[in-house]
Amino acid sequence: MDSKVFEKRTSIMELLSGKRIILVTHLKDIDGVSSAAIAVSSLSPEKVIFSDYGRVPALELLKDFPGSQKGMAIIFTDISLSEDASDVYKELFGKLKSDGDIIIWLDHHPTQEKAVHVLQDFADFAVAGEQNMCGAELLYEEIIKPLGLSSTKIETIKEMAHISDFNISGTPFDEKLRKATKAISSYLDDRTGIQEGLLRISKAIENDPNNFDRDSFVSERAEIYERAQKRLKDELANNTYIVGNDIVKAIVGFNTAGSLQSNDGCYFLLELDKARNGNANTAIYVKVKLGTCHIRVSNKSIDTLLLAQALNGNGHPAASAFPIPKDFVIDSKEGMRKFADFIDGKIKEIYKTEDRIEKTKV
Repeated sequence: MDSKVFEKRTSIMELLSGKRIILVTHLKDIDGVSSAAIAVSSLSPEKVIFSDYGRVPALELLKDFPGSQKGMAIIFTDISLSEDASDVYKELFGKLKSDGDIIIWLDHHPTQEKAVHVLQDFADFAVAGEQNMCGAELLYEEIIKPLGLSSTKIETIKEMAHISDFNISGTPFDEKLRKATKAISSYLDDRTGIQEGLLRISKAIENDPNNFDRDSFVSERAEIYERAQKRLKDELANNTYIVGNDIVKAIVGFNTAGSLQSNDGCYFLLELDKARNGNANTAIYVKVKLGTCHIRVSNKSIDTLLLAQALNGNGHPAASAFPIPKDFVIDSKEGMRKFADFIDGKIKEIYKTEDRIEKTKV
């Protein structure tokens, strides 16, 4: 069930008729911020909440979710419903339904059985596991377009989200998207003002999708991230370990002083291994401060979800993430080595034969 699309549809027009809207979307990438830009442009949400995958962000949502005044529509986009967060979302959804709220779930990450049951029981409208479209595209196709709210501006934002989320290069948007990604990533470690800041970035994209990179706030936040990059990459280069087997050979790298954007950190590790004449086909980037691990591959036939989901994570076959297990304290070289050894064992346990590599295609 983890790679299948789960769908539960009813009339969007009826569901949203007369409803005030809250949007909950992903806080770490262009897809989530683009979803906010599309919603701001067409749906006029009463509130936009930027959240993340996993149990801890789900608990934060449960604790801090704004009380509704009955009968609101809560739209979730690009929020992967991982197995370890399913019970928390069950409680949150129960709270929302008791207030008479409508729940709309739009996500493209593979959805496992426990999460599917939560959506079956509580969502009024849901699409999950649709891997040919990103979250912003699902918002467009399932809500904006059926409501007749499409525009050239929104279609451009949707296109940019697809390019970014599927890591497509050689487009007119490449430099703009790199700058926006840096601006978003400036909030990875210091989240002071993150809700207001990400909304400002979303509004800059919504205001002018072709020139948002010239926005002064976007430029300011991108510069903050750029200043941190060299220091973090120097540290990362000094904290690497090679693990795995002939099927999945991984370079595991650790940042303790801060966090690079996930793609930035992973592809730096792969390039570093290549420069050292290594043969790694997988990078596992560990953000110690944030307690998360991120997987990217140079060989797209490798299904990273096998490892991520085994460790309470989720994502896509070629790009996924999982939390650092609670048993590990990574505050020294010894701690890094122990965790790298743990990952080594997991890779050898999971990727035993060639037929375990390719479960799903990107």
